[in-house]
Amino acid sequence: MFSHFSLVLINVIFIGGFVCIFYLFYLDNLTVPQILALPIFQVMSRFKENATEDTIVLPDITWMALTENGLSEFDKLYGPRVIFFIETSGTSRLNPRVVCAVESAAKTNPKAMVLLLLTHPVRMLKLESNRALIKVLANYTNVKVVTMDSTQILLESNYRSLVEQDKHKNSNSINVHTSDFLRNLMVLIFGGIYFDTDYVIVNDLSPLFEQQNFIPYSPSGDLIGNYAFGFRRQHPLLQLVVKKAAKHFDPKVYISGLIAYVKGVCEFYNLTHIQQARDAKKLGDVLVLNSTVLTPLDYPYFEIFYHEGKAYLAEQWIKSSLAVHLWNQMNLMRFNLKLEQNSTAPYAALARQFCPVTFANSGKLF
Repeated sequence: MFSHFSLVLINVIFIGGFVCIFYLFYLDNLTVPQILALPIFQVMSRFKENATEDTIVLPDITWMALTENGLSEFDKLYGPRVIFFIETSGTSRLNPRVVCAVESAAKTNPKAMVLLLLTHPVRMLKLESNRALIKVLANYTNVKVVTMDSTQILLESNYRSLVEQDKHKNSNSINVHTSDFLRNLMVLIFGGIYFDTDYVIVNDLSPLFEQQNFIPYSPSGDLIGNYAFGFRRQHPLLQLVVKKAAKHFDPKVYISGLIAYVKGVCEFYNLTHIQQARDAKKLGDVLVLNSTVLTPLDYPYFEIFYHEGKAYLAEQWIKSSLAVHLWNQMNLMRFNLKLEQNSTAPYAALARQFCPVTFANSGKLF
């Protein structure tokens, strides 16, 4: 028999649990399965975070990637056409150029859902430090910002040993490598299209959604690229790429993820050299895109994006490409070039046309 004290305690716990579920269901827009999947520390953090009026609490989609019910919920919320952008730096203050990539995808693809995925510890965004993003969210209903526990996702994948051995933490480019891991897993689990955050999408991507599976060939002519790709859910080639990336990961090699892609494609299709993929143009059900479709300008020439008086180049790329890769990482490592609002450079012309909300709210320099 329970004592009177035990009965009181059970009632308090029961009522408290009910209040927690009620609060999270109505105020945090979580479903009951999502609430039950949350660790207790996340539940408590959501109470704390929701207490502020100058922040946005981000939906956590970790559980969606790990359960069948989660996949069903993902499909209900985001639909069959999803474009992923992933930010793994851990910053909660997003660079306007990242927001520009997101807006351009939403503007040119109104029937697709554009997901900007941030990783823990980022679980909320401050309004005052994300003006451009807040404006974009207000103007586009097909943009969502979500968060995810990358460690938990990696532990439930082929990357488990890398996490358990802390091998990936020895990387000099941990954010890049984590992004490599997650981009593969997100498209593998959910299906859809992935783009690096230094893109501007300039045309409707419907042809790629209809094709479902594609990889781009790099402008240099001797590599495929992992900066943009698309696959249906659980595609066997992407499964192999994930295995290769986990098995052959080298924390000292910046392009370790790209090397895994090349090895995976060559092994899966029995190629002796990756150039055979370019020549074939299609491997099984995977389309090999000509470099101009997604990367009209190769990284050694990224400075051209900042050349004043050459906005006409943007018009040429819009006619011949679906998207333009700006190679922002190369710019950051070398010059960190900025653009003024009245700039006549190609990058400014693209931003002004395809991410107008972001560009107008990016401040004096973009």
